[in-house]
Amino acid sequence: MSIKFVACGDSFTVHGQHPSTPKSWVGYLSQSKNWDEINLGEGGASNSYIFNTAIDAVETYDPDVLVTMWTDPFRINLFDFYIQLKIY
Repeated sequence: MSIKFVACGDSFTVHGQHPSTPKSWVGYLSQSKNWDEINLGEGGASNSYIFNTAIDAVETYDPDVLVTMWTDPFRINLFDFYIQLKIY
């Protein structure tokens, strides 16, 4: 039985963000543990986006391991911010 590993986070979670590191920590960890990787990282993600992605991942994938890498606490989700203010 293989381990289903889900990772949620910001650009540090996404593969290929820097030429010298083609994989992120998610890729190296899943490879070293021989886990099946589901990488849900998104560049620029706010903590609310990461939290919501993690909740959705639990419901969708039923992972054996879920790791959430939080971002800066002051990063806001501009998409939600603009919708709340009704600025288009």
